[in-house]
This record gives sequence, C-alpha cells and structure tokens, in this order.
Amino acid sequence: IIYKFMEEELQISNPRDKIEFQRIHRVGKPKHDGPRPIIARFLRYADREMVLHQARKTLKDKEFSVFEDIPKELYKLRKSQKEKFKDAKDRGYNVYFSKRFPDKLYVNGKFIPRNAPL
Repeated sequence: IIYKFMEEELQISNPRDKIEFQRIHRVGKPKHDGPRPIIARFLRYADREMVLHQARKTLKDKEFSVFEDIPKELYKLRKSQKEKFKDAKDRGYNVYFSKRFPDKLYVNGKFIPRNAPL
C-alpha cells in the first residue's frame, strides 16, 4: 500500500528499489467511516526527508496527507506558535522549526522565543 501510494500520489519512481522501512503499521482500531492512518518508520533519514518533501509538493488540494509523527507535547508547543509561523510566511520570510530542537521557531535564520513578537 505504501509503495503504491508513493508511486501514484507522490510521483516517486521505483520506490521499492530506493526506499526501505524499519517498520510499518496502522494506528487505532478499525473504523467504519474510512481507513486508519499508517505510520512508517524509514530506515534512512534521507528517504524520510525526500518523501516529506514530495508530499508537500504533490499533495496540495488532495484528500491524502503525510505528516511527521511527533509527540503530543511537541505538537502543542508548535501549535502555540502557529500564528507567528503563518504571519512570517505571509510576509515572505523563511520560516522553519529547528530539526535539532523541534519546538524552536526560526525566522530568516534567527531564533524567535515563544513569548516574543515577530
């Protein structure tokens, strides 16, 4: 299912030859209203980043989505900075969360504390 999704939706050619996984599983109990989410752990970090990049590029305005699996605490910290993130993006700034410290927001390469304005 994952390899077929990568070929058809993410437009990655021959993913079976390029990408390896450590583990793949579905989350939660079966539901009647649709499929359950699938979590995949990549063998190589570079593969993960490539798939996330392709997902951002190709899945706009589609019914599918691909996300990083992050802890709820970290998700809440990022969500608390969502308005700053969107505002900076709208202004045309380069905005990202640090990979090393995933709750820290950077705008144009400069760290922005949680309670500080843009």
